Amino acid sequence: MGKDELIAGYDRLTGAFVSALESKKFVVVGAENREVKDLNREGKTKIKCILTVEISGEQMEWFANKTSLDYITKAQKGFKLKDLIGFKGEFVTVKQQVGKDMRDVIYVKGAVE
Repeated sequence: MGKDELIAGYDRLTGAFVSALESKKFVVVGAENREVKDLNREGKTKIKCILTVEISGEQMEWFANKTSLDYITKAQKGFKLKDLIGFKGEFVTVKQQVGKDMRDVIYVKGAVE
């Protein structure tokens, strides 16, 4: 199934989605920097690293947090976007305060082969 076949809104990873998966193993298949809305500052934007990961047989976008990016860059021994591609890992979700809400937040649990 291609990305165009996914239901709108289900082409990005969310903590709730990942927490419900039986297997949380993934591989990074793409990486780009993109300007997105800053959720902490209304009307402002910021540049975020967006990773495309293959998980559960689908390719989905993941707005990776700095903690997870730090883990991947250390494991891959590089700080360029192309260095992130090919990383194989496993996710874990943690209940965490995000703004006013408690949400499942995605982190890299570790690398896998």
